[in-house]
Amino acid sequence: MKNLAVIIFAFLLLSACQQNMVANEKTADNIIGKWRMYETVEFQNNDDSAAVKCSTCPEIEFSKNYTGFVKGQDAGVYYFKWKIDNDELIIRRENSNQPDSILNNGNYKLILFNNIPIKEMSLTDTVKNIKYILSK
Repeated sequence: MKNLAVIIFAFLLLSACQQNMVANEKTADNIIGKWRMYETVEFQNNDDSAAVKCSTCPEIEFSKNYTGFVKGQDAGVYYFKWKIDNDELIIRRENSNQPDSILNNGNYKLILFNNIPIKEMSLTDTVKNIKYILSK
């Protein structure tokens, strides 16, 4: 009887992992492509926020092979690896010696908005209290 319970538990655990992987792949498919960062929102300690529209918007590209790059006017180009884990986008820059700029190494809370014809994505850096809003 114990063996049957262990087998059922293992099956349920495996099934949940597979469903999570499928969901992560679907989310990744929606992210792949070229995006423009058009706004940043900085949150203050008292929950006030200040939104700043970009005058020269950085371009961010997410590739199918889970690599990408950020191309900005001031920061130049830097490359990163990315993955999806539930509702988080995880960014790992390939060269950690690059100066701080947008999308540093870290986990970003991810929200996708599929407003046809414009697609938007919100990435929130909960450590720096900054939200990046991108459009496709």
